[in-house]
Amino acid sequence: MQSNPVVVRASQLSHWANIGTVSREGCVSSSSSRGYEIVRVKPEHYEQVMDFLRHNFFLDEPLNVCVQLVGDSRPGTCPELEEFSMGALQQGLSLMAVSPDGAVLGCVLNAVSQHEDIEELQRLADECPNPKFKLILGLLAHIEKEADVHHRYFYRDFFY
Repeated sequence: MQSNPVVVRASQLSHWANIGTVSREGCVSSSSSRGYEIVRVKPEHYEQVMDFLRHNFFLDEPLNVCVQLVGDSRPGTCPELEEFSMGALQQGLSLMAVSPDGAVLGCVLNAVSQHEDIEELQRLADECPNPKFKLILGLLAHIEKEADVHHRYFYRDFFY
């Protein structure tokens, strides 16, 4: 039995996450008692977010660990992974949790996927100079092709 997908528009993001109201500036109001604030990642935050990812996600993400993508490097560095991550950041849909002193506590890289992106993902995999990241991109492209959510659910754009 096939279920209908949950489709979330960027304008509905605050309701979906139940985290508050998104202002025009990209700040999501949150309870000050939480000790953090959720904000939209803007270009001036890119390096701070990338540094957070290098020290956390890049080192611990299961596929990265499986292929030893960053090995023992501290922080976890991989130019191809950083470029791939930057592509999601540049769509302007990503969020980060920041402490009162401005430190990044966490982030989520969000993007919109269109059917044409599957071919682009496969092209990136085919042309990737890093054999370890090439494996990851190839797997992601294969999964996207097999899932075929754009045709299965008759939507051009998916937010993920």
